[in-house]
Amino acid sequence: MGDLVVPVPFFSQITTALDIMYFMDVVVSGQLQPDVLKGALEELTELGGWRKLGARLKRSKQHGFEFHIPKRFSAERPAFLWDERREDKSASDAGILPSRTASVSLHPALADGIGRYRPPRFARRVVKELLTDPKRLDDPILQASVVVFRDVTLISLSVPHILTDAMGFKNIFSAWCTVLAGRKETVPPLLDFDVDPLRDVQGEYGSDIARGTRVRVASKLALVRFYAKYAIEVVKLPDEETRIIFIPLAKLEAVKAAAKSELASRGVDGWVSTADAVSAVMMKLGTLFYKPTDTRPFALAFSANARGRVPALQSAVEKDGFIGCAVLSHNTAPTPVSDIRGASLASLAIMHRTAVQQLDSPSEVAANISTSRRAYEKQRWVLNFKIRGTGYYVTNWMAADYTSLDFTAALAPNIERTDAAGRVLFAAGDAAEVGMMRRNWSIVFAKDGPAIPEQERGVWLETGFARQHWPAVEEFLASV
Repeated sequence: MGDLVVPVPFFSQITTALDIMYFMDVVVSGQLQPDVLKGALEELTELGGWRKLGARLKRSKQHGFEFHIPKRFSAERPAFLWDERREDKSASDAGILPSRTASVSLHPALADGIGRYRPPRFARRVVKELLTDPKRLDDPILQASVVVFRDVTLISLSVPHILTDAMGFKNIFSAWCTVLAGRKETVPPLLDFDVDPLRDVQGEYGSDIARGTRVRVASKLALVRFYAKYAIEVVKLPDEETRIIFIPLAKLEAVKAAAKSELASRGVDGWVSTADAVSAVMMKLGTLFYKPTDTRPFALAFSANARGRVPALQSAVEKDGFIGCAVLSHNTAPTPVSDIRGASLASLAIMHRTAVQQLDSPSEVAANISTSRRAYEKQRWVLNFKIRGTGYYVTNWMAADYTSLDFTAALAPNIERTDAAGRVLFAAGDAAEVGMMRRNWSIVFAKDGPAIPEQERGVWLETGFARQHWPAVEEFLASV
C-alpha cells in the first residue's frame, strides 16, 4: 500500500530557501511530563489532515517537491522522531533563559544556549539530507525534543521550512496544546492538507505604486552588483559575532507614544505597532556604520504574511488551520542613509508603518505573490533594494505569539500550580541556511507574554555584526 502523495504548494517553494530546516524552541516554566507531550503529539498526527505532519519530503519532476504521507504510522515508520532527556541543572545554570533587564541588553547567541541542548541531529540536519542520505530517506519531516530541567522544560520542534512559516509553526504548536488540554474536537481542520489556498492569487502592481516600494525580479547580475559591497566588508572584517538583544517594552512604548504625538502634529489620527518600533531600532543599526552624510538609498526589507490579507485566509478557522508558507517580502521606501541616521526612532517607526499599510491592499498582496512566482519560474530571487543602495532585512515572528502557548496539562503532578507554571517563559528559533552569516539581517523571536510580569516584559531578537562593530552597537543601544 503506497503513501498518499501531496504536492508541496508552489508558493511554499518560492518563499523559502529550500535547504533550510526551521527550528522553534520554547522554554516552559516547570517540569513537564514527556510521555504526556508525546502522546498528545501522536494524537494530533492521527487527526484528519494533520497527518501531513508525519510526511516524508521527496523531489518530483512534476511538482518540484512532494509530501509522501504513510497510510498508517508505525514503530517502523513513525509520524515524527522523538528525543527526550533530563538535565539535573536549572535554566540559569544551563544558560537557556536569558535575564530581563530595565535597559536594552545583549546576551549570547541562541546557538550558545538553547542550541547546545537540541539533539545532535538537529544541528547537522539539513533538507538535503532528507532527500539524498540513504539513512534518512524515510525520515519524517517533524522532529521533536523535550529536555526537562529542574525548573523548566525546553521543547524544540524542527521541520523543513518548505512546510511552514512562523505563523504556521505556531498553529502546529497551538493544535498540539489543544489536544494536550483534552479538546482535540476543537482543533481546526487542516486547510492546506492537499490544496493550496494561494494558488489562484494573481495580480500586477498598479502604475501608481512607486518602483522602489515594489518587490521585483532581480537578474543574477543585479544580485552580484548589490551583494558585492557586503562581500567587501566580509573580506575586510571576516570575524562575525551573533548575539541576542533584549529591548524592554517600556522603551518601545516610548517610541510608540512619540510616534503618535508626531502623527498628531501632522493632523493624523494614527498609530504605530511594537513591531514598527523594533524595526525603527534596526533601521538605525542598519545604517550605523555609514557616514552621516551618505546619500545612497537605504531600505528596510521585512517579512509580512498573507494570512488575513487574501480572501482564502480571512477567517480565524482558515488562519488557524493553515500551516503552509504565506510569507510576503516587502520594504520601506528607499531613503537616503543620511536621512535615516538623522531621523528619530518615532519617525522611522512611522515610515515602517506606512510600508506595512501598503499590504492592506489585496491588489498589492496579489502583485507581491505573482512577482515571487515569476522569480521562481525564472530561477531568480526577488529584490527589495535599489542596486546602488543598501539595506537591512528583518524577519519578525512576534505576530505568531508563541508566548501565549499553554502546556499546563502536561505539568508533572508535584509541580506547584503558579500563574506561570506551564506557560512559555522564552521563545526563540532559527530559520537560516547552515553557515549563513548573520550580519545585515535579524530574526525578531517574540514579545514576552503572560508568564512574565508586565513591568519586566520585552522583545527578543537575534542579529550579527562584525566583531569590531559590536562596541558601537552597544553604545547605540544604550541610548535607546
